[in-house]
This record gives sequence, structure tokens and C-alpha cells, in this order.
Amino acid sequence: MTAPSGTAPAEAPAVSCRSLGVSFGAVRALHDVSLDLAPGRIHALVGQNGAGKTTLAKVLGGLQAPDAGEVRISGRKLPSGDVRAARKAGLAMVHQHFSLPPSFTVAEALELTAARPAGRSVYRRADLHRRWHDDTVEVGGGAVLSTRIRDLPVETRQSLEIVRALATEARILLLDEPTALLTPAATEALFERLRRLRDDGVTVLIVLHKLREVAAVADTVSVLRDGELVLGPSEMSEVSQGPLSDAIVGPAPGADRAVGLESAAGTDRAVGLESAAGTDRAVGLESAAGTDRAVGLESAAGTDRAVGLESAAGTDRAVGLESAAGTDRAVGLESAAGTDRAVGLESAAGTDRAVGLESAAGTDRAVGLESAAGTDRAVGLESAAGGGQAALLELAGVSSRESAFEPGLRGVDLSVEAGEIVGVAGVEGNGQRGLVSAVAGLSAVTEGSVLLGGTEATRASPARRRLRGLRLVPFDRNSEGISRSAPLWLNQSALRLVGRRRRRLPLISVRQYRRQAAEAMDHWQVRYDTVGQPAESLSGGNVQRLILSRELAPGLEVLVAAQPTRGLDFSATNFVRRSLRGLRDAGAGVLLVSSDLDELFDLSDRLVVMYGGRVTARFEPPYDRRAVGDAMTGARR
Repeated sequence: MTAPSGTAPAEAPAVSCRSLGVSFGAVRALHDVSLDLAPGRIHALVGQNGAGKTTLAKVLGGLQAPDAGEVRISGRKLPSGDVRAARKAGLAMVHQHFSLPPSFTVAEALELTAARPAGRSVYRRADLHRRWHDDTVEVGGGAVLSTRIRDLPVETRQSLEIVRALATEARILLLDEPTALLTPAATEALFERLRRLRDDGVTVLIVLHKLREVAAVADTVSVLRDGELVLGPSEMSEVSQGPLSDAIVGPAPGADRAVGLESAAGTDRAVGLESAAGTDRAVGLESAAGTDRAVGLESAAGTDRAVGLESAAGTDRAVGLESAAGTDRAVGLESAAGTDRAVGLESAAGTDRAVGLESAAGTDRAVGLESAAGTDRAVGLESAAGGGQAALLELAGVSSRESAFEPGLRGVDLSVEAGEIVGVAGVEGNGQRGLVSAVAGLSAVTEGSVLLGGTEATRASPARRRLRGLRLVPFDRNSEGISRSAPLWLNQSALRLVGRRRRRLPLISVRQYRRQAAEAMDHWQVRYDTVGQPAESLSGGNVQRLILSRELAPGLEVLVAAQPTRGLDFSATNFVRRSLRGLRDAGAGVLLVSSDLDELFDLSDRLVVMYGGRVTARFEPPYDRRAVGDAMTGARR
């Protein structure tokens, strides 16, 4: 490898770059970025998802070769895209995605990735544990050193990535969204460690999303927007949050935008719905000249065909659907003649219907759809005249086995009604993961029962629960929500593929699925180049939009959202929160698990607290922060 060349001038910036440019196909990630970072300070880099923050960090760390420009460390020019030269120059990086080998124990993984001089190739386990004990005290010390990386919860794995980087002899530390998976307490502990490093002369560049975190830890701040440096580095003492937010978001658009909803001059856009001059467009749905096309649905000459759907003239048949001439019946759906059916579709005359709902004449029902006159109804919601509907999700005395780092559930009673968001608060590691796993069917329930819409689902597989309207936004979007190496269209189409009817020849149209995926992602404003690119090429916010475009699809009744805004920028966070409100307002049920109390207080209609695997407290608005905090920590006053 070529070593860094050139002579460092006095008082040279710790890190500098000039006229950096990086493009991925037609997507311009960085354009003419020049930046100087003074030594011995904490520099924050902020911007919306897709603004180029991770790309800039990778270029500075030698992981990405720029198309134009240069990088210097302490005044010495680095070879383009040479990570070994960057490390030799004293720069270490904590990546947004995990880099420790999952099959290694913690001690083995840390030793493997540590920047130590060459030495013995054989080590005693006791020596490794003794060497790394002090560095891992904050994440469990000796208790975790013999545990394999793949068996650790996401929060501990992220903390170990930071331990790995800080254990090197680096004088420049790049951290790409290190707080994304950390609790507030763990975040403050990290910031305190960074302050100590700064006081020891280490230069820190940290990518952050939350302005309060920027204010808490940074000496300077820089803003990237659409691949261009629009602010900074500026002293934090000279920048207020208002102008900083404006720099991040950019000029305000001319139209009002809600959760997937745009309203202007009589035009309504619901979650993925555009309506103008009599044209309705639902999630992946185009309507023109009497032709409707939904996600997985093609219509022409009065014939509808969905994924796993067979259709004859005037007859619709979906998964678990039987149809007679003139009668549409979906899962949990009864319809009278003259009824239009499409998720997110509003009809000028008659009744709008969505999968899994019953409608009375004059009633409009659609996920994320508001009606000017009449009643707005959502998936799985019965008419008010019907009354007595079972909860969309109910856990009765549910218990489960404990894991290595979290207690099992202990007699959990919980319900989610139609048209409400139920928040779940708690210090992480108190059963939240077990709760989500039990609801989604990912782990066994040892006692109690899980009901969906009043129907027993305790032993139902995850696929069966999905077919009954349960959808999931998982804790870790990158390892649990997508296949990072698979193309975007396959990730987006996964739910439709799972829901197909079994046939002797399970043939699919790749062209159709690619088209449908593109339509859905466009409606959810996912920024991408082609539907064939791997999912790992997307930023965190765009990955979350991709997951939402898949999960908030026809048939949704209950959404389990686990840390849905963690690690997202301001715009993406607001988008997700508005989406959850839109589902709630349309009548769907949402179970929201979050470590952000402000988010829970803002969104939740009811709030429960988990402690030691139990639901120990229940709250309703207005919320008392002190009381909730006491319940989370088990404090008694």
C-alpha cells in the first residue's frame, strides 16, 4: 500500500478535504465538498437521510474512493480510497452497520479487529478476557466476553462497535450515527467518553440526527444537504437551532404535506394516494378511464387479478377469498353490489372498502384516507352501528422464556383497539423484544394466549399472522427488516410473495413485481436509482421508507412498530410519525415500542410500562414524566 505523502504544515487541520465528488450511477452523493476539522475538538455532521453524510465519512476513512477531490490527515495527502493508509495515519471509524464477525465471541472479535502490532497467532481465552475486561465494563464486562456477537442484542452490538474503535490508538475518530441504537443513558455515557477523548487531544467527527444531541456534545457543526456542504464548520455557540434546522431541511416546499398526504386546490393525497380530476391513485394504484391497478392488482375490461388472485369476468377472488357474480368477498370482508374496493381508494359514489373490513352504505374506509362527508373507517374496523368489536390485538396472561440479555414475559395483559396507538415504554432490556417477538410469532409463548381480531393466534406462524393483518416494523431495519444483498424490488415485494396461494407451478412475473415495487417506493418517496440495486445501498431513512411501503400494504389491521424512528433524520422521523398517526386516524391499531419518551407522549393514546418482563404501569394523557420514569426504573418515592 502507498503510504501517506507530503509534509504536514504547522497547525494543520486534523482532517481536511477539497472539492470531493462522489456519484453512484445517476445519484450524486457528494458534490464539491470542502471541509477543515480542527484538531482536539468534537465536530458534528448533520443532514437528512441521503444527504451524503455516510458517504463523506467513508471517503475520509479511506473506504470509498472519491470521483474527484482529495483528503488530507494532519496536512498529509492520503491515497484515494486506501483504508489502511487512513488507519496508519491515526484514523478509526465506527460504522453505521455492524462490522464485528457474528460467529466470534466478543473477546475474539475485539482482538481480531484491534490495531495491535503483529504478535502471537494463538491466544489463551483467559488472556483475551483479561485484556478486554476493562474496555467492556460498560456493556457487561466478563459476562459478555465469552458470548458470540450474533447472540447479543442490537444495543450491545452497537456499543461494542464503539469499544472496538476507541480501543485503538487512533487520534481521529469518525462515528457514523453511533447513537442510533443507544438508550438516552447510554448516549450520555458515550458523549462523556468523547469529551474525555477530546480533552486528551483526540479529534472526533460524529454523524448525528437529533439537534439536542448536537447541542449536548459538539463544538462545531456542519450541514450536508443533497450532497453539498451548506453550513459549517460553524461554532455551536454561534448557531441557533432554528437556522440549523432550516439548513438541514432546506427551502420550504410550496405545498402542504402530511403523512403521505398532499393537499392543494382540492387535491387529496392519502398514504400513497393521489387524487385529481377524478383520478385515484392508491399505493401502487393507477386509475384512468375506468381502469384500476393496485399493488399486486391489474385491472382491464372489468377483470381484476391480484397476487395469488384468480379472476373471471365480473368475479374477484383473493387469498382466502370466494366470489360469486357481482359479489366481492375478501378476508373478513362482505360487500354488497355497487361497492368499490381498493386500499387507499376513495370513490365518488357508493362505498369504499378495504381488505378486512365491513362497511355500511355511505361509509368510506381506507388506510390513511379522510372523507369530507360521512365516516372514515380503516382495516379491521366495524361500523359504529355494529358495536361490540373485539380488540384488534390482545395478549392475555402471556409468558415466554427469557433470553441471555432480557427477562422473559411474565403474565402480560395488553390490548390494542381499532383507531388507537398503544405505546410501550421501559428501560431497554425489560422485555420489549420478547413482547414484539411473541406478538409477531417469532418466539414461543409458554403461557397465555395471543388473539388477532378476537381469534386465537397463539400458535399461528408469522406468515399466518401477516395474512390476518399483522405487520411489523422491526427493531433493526438493516438486519431484521430487509435482506441487504437482495434487490429493492424483491425486498419490497416480499409480503406479496409470502401471501401467494400455493400452486403446482408457483410462477411469478418479475417484470410485474419490479413495476409494482417501483410504484410503491415512488409513492413513499424512497430515493433510489434502480429497483435492481441492493437494499444495502440505501440510507437509513430510505430503508425505513422501503419497509413502510411493504408493511403498510392492503390487509393491514395492526402494525407493531419497534423503534421506528431510531437513527432517522428530522424529516424521516416526522414522516414516520405522521404515518403512524394516519393509520390510527383511519382506524388501524398500532403497538409502538420506543425508548424516546417524547415520541411516546406525542403519539400514544395509552401508554404501558414494562419492567422485568411485566407490564407494571398503565397511563393515559396527559402523561406525568416523573411517574412514567419512576415506573420505568422501579423507583419508589
